[in-house]
This record gives sequence, C-alpha cells and structure tokens, in this order.
Amino acid sequence: MHELPVMHELSSMPVAGAAPMATAVVLAAGESRRMGQPKMLLPWGGATVLEAVIRTLLAAPVSKVAVVLGHRADAHRAALGSLADAPRVIVVDNPRYREGMLTSVQAGVAALLQAERGAAHVGASTPEQPAAALGQPGETLPQAGTSSPNAGKAPPEQTGTALQQAGTSSPPSGGVLIALGDQPLITPGTVAGILAGHGGGITVPTFAGRRGHPICVDRSLLGPLLALPADEGLRGLFTRYPEAVAEVPVPTDEVLLDVDTPDAYRRALAFLSHRKRGA
Repeated sequence: MHELPVMHELSSMPVAGAAPMATAVVLAAGESRRMGQPKMLLPWGGATVLEAVIRTLLAAPVSKVAVVLGHRADAHRAALGSLADAPRVIVVDNPRYREGMLTSVQAGVAALLQAERGAAHVGASTPEQPAAALGQPGETLPQAGTSSPNAGKAPPEQTGTALQQAGTSSPPSGGVLIALGDQPLITPGTVAGILAGHGGGITVPTFAGRRGHPICVDRSLLGPLLALPADEGLRGLFTRYPEAVAEVPVPTDEVLLDVDTPDAYRRALAFLSHRKRGA
C-alpha cells in the first residue's frame, strides 16, 4: 500500500475499446488499522469508497468482479446493498484474512474460476451439489473462502493441486486484475489502459517510476499464485517469476493513491471535488 503523494492533475487513459476483457479481485478484507475505522465504508461521491472501486471496474473491460471481505464482513456486505447481488459481482468471505493479503487474493481468484467453471456447466449444478457439478469426477476442491449469501457464486473450498488445475483449465481472457478496495480515484480508462498493456505474465502499472495498483496476473500464473504459502505473500509470485514482471507506465498517479489514513482520505476527497469541477 502507498501513502497518498502530492496530487497530479493528469487525465486518465481513455477507455480502450481494444483492451482485452479481464476479471478482477477487489481486496476489501483488511482491518483498516491506520484509518481507525473501516476505510472502505467511508463516504465517496454519494456511495462508499468500496462501491466506487467496484463500479469503476464494472465500467472497465472487466467481465466479473470478486469482492473479498474479511474484517466486519457483514457490515461491508450490507453497505454494498443491491450491488452485492449484481450479476457480474461475486462476494466472498475470507475467514483467513488475518493470515495476510495473499489469502484474500487466493479466495477471490478461486471464486472467479469456480464461477467460470459453473458457467461452462450451465444447468448441471444445483445449490445442493455445487462441488459435484463444478469439479471433475473424483476431484476434491479444498477451501479458499466461504460463500456469501450471493447464492451459488462463491467458491467451495480450494487449495493446492486442485486450485492449480482450476487455474489451468480456465477460458482465455486478459488476465485477472488484483485491485485494492481503498483506491477510489482509479478510473475505468486507467484500468483499460493497464489491460491494453498486458502482454502476459505480471503487469504492473507505474507512474514516475513508482509501481502501483491494480496489477494484472496472466491466467498461466494463477496455478502458482494459488499454491503460494500465505507467509510468502503476493510478493512471492514476483520473486519466483521475476522474468514475467512487466511495467506499464500510465499517465496518472491514480495507480499510487489510496486512502489508508484520515489525512490521505481528506486529500483524496479534495482531489475528487477538484476533478468534478474540472469535468
């Protein structure tokens, strides 16, 4: 996570119609210790910080968004309202969120993969038999997260080899975006630009030489990602596959901006107001 730097009044990338369609994981499970209250439930442009991030992704070349909750999950789910039941949104509970951000990434990716496999077996599953319908004969799918009331969309349990198999059997796409739930200044155009620059591997947006979020992970690396131990964190993927990391410069510092602290939130709100006045 990054401190909010000095704001730069730069326009975001235009929405690229040629950007490949991706899926996305929104990380919203943390305890917001530096903010002192749930930062993703703070007001943002008539909604909340978390809602703003989700709606941005839904307005970008993203087919489905998995929102991973942990700390105060019920409050976050309730705050999403009807958005939690939107056809392109999956809400996932991660009971392991205290073990680190990687567990939330894995829970979200597992949910997306299961949703895709479920779509490939339309009419084959019932609420009473999700594992049998979505898995292969005799396949065990251990847990990566706990399903939410978003009926039939969150994954059954998945880890290890079964997750790697799920990752390699998915249909092609522009990859999986891993987005932070506390970056409400990100725009659909910036997301589209990152996807347009994704050529495989791990794509990291940069501004002025600094790496930011969201990053995009290629489908070929989902198996290794899902097999990473929690104590390695997501950085373990970068360490194990350094040759796969590609930086994509973007013309806006949105990719660096989050709202981790009260001061950062106030400054982000000021920038949002300035952006609206300039629109």
